[in-house]
Amino acid sequence: MVEDWNPSFVIPVTYGRSGSTLLMGLLNSIDGYSIVGENNDSMKYLIDFYINMRDVVFNTNGKGVDDAWYNKCSLEHLKLVVRRCMASICDPSHSAKCVGWKEIRYIRHLGSDLGKFLSNLFFISDCRFVFLTRDLDDTCKSEWWARNPNCKKNLGSFEDFVFRYIEDNKSQDWFHLTYEDLCKGNVRSLFSFLGEDFDYESVKKVLAHPWGYKTDGKIKVSKI
Repeated sequence: MVEDWNPSFVIPVTYGRSGSTLLMGLLNSIDGYSIVGENNDSMKYLIDFYINMRDVVFNTNGKGVDDAWYNKCSLEHLKLVVRRCMASICDPSHSAKCVGWKEIRYIRHLGSDLGKFLSNLFFISDCRFVFLTRDLDDTCKSEWWARNPNCKKNLGSFEDFVFRYIEDNKSQDWFHLTYEDLCKGNVRSLFSFLGEDFDYESVKKVLAHPWGYKTDGKIKVSKI
């Protein structure tokens, strides 16, 4: 592992059929970005590993080799190991300036478990979050959601939770984007949030591509 490689993190937080794959493609159009796809909730369990090991570090601080929970790990070392592991999964070449992943399974952990995940993820990676939503009536007509009678209630609860989390954690860097914004090409503000130049031609090319969903090819890029 490259010792001095220390990329920043951008983490989309959303649910299925929200335009998350399109968002991933848009982020990856930025030079030096490596935002990977879904990981089957694996990052959640990596954060759980960090939380469990953090408790070990706290509880065994200063204990000697004769203690059953003896360990040599410090909190800073643990944080560095998990951060580098996440970054390396997103970019094995260790060359990207910014890494991250998109995941749609956060709704499984709605409540304190999700809050714990987000707060610890932020603590480890100092990441910027991009919260992506879509009109719930439209979402609940899309693909597998159309077979879920509780779709609107569940996704509504997820959105309410995340908006509350944003309100309660104003020191964290959040940006809210909608599927409708993506479809209209109104993404210049996203680039401003990320501190990146807006390349009209590059974004136009991304939005013209079918990113893992059915599209009529009518997405246009706003020049505004």
